[in-house]
Amino acid sequence: DLELRPWSISPETIENEYVQKVCGQIPFLGGRSTHWSGWSPTPSTKELAGWPEDLKVPLQKIYFGLAQKFLGVIEANEINAFENGNYLYGTFQSSLKSRLDSADTIESVEHVLHAPLAVGNDR
Repeated sequence: DLELRPWSISPETIENEYVQKVCGQIPFLGGRSTHWSGWSPTPSTKELAGWPEDLKVPLQKIYFGLAQKFLGVIEANEINAFENGNYLYGTFQSSLKSRLDSADTIESVEHVLHAPLAVGNDR
C-alpha cells in the first residue's frame, strides 16, 4: 500500500456508498499524485522553491492547467453533484470549506480550498 500517513483514508470513507475509489495523497518524486482519484493540488509558488525561475510562470499559467484537464481534476464539492440524487457530499464539502475559510489567518495555513481530485477525463 503506497498511501502514507497522514494522507490515509478511513475505512468508512473507502466503503461509502457514494464516494468510490478515492485515495489520499501519495507523495512521489516530482509531485503529490500520479494516479486517478488522487489529490492533485496545484503547487504554490512557495512550493516551487528551487525550481528554475523561467519555469515557474509557465507551470502556473499553462502546464498545471493542461495537466488538470488531462487528469480530469474536479473539486471535491463537485463529486456526486448530479449522481443518484445525492447532494450530501457536495453540501458537506461546501459547508466544511466555509467553516475552514478563516483558517488562512493561521500562520502555517497557506490556503483553504476544496480538494482537487483527479477523477479521469471521462468523469
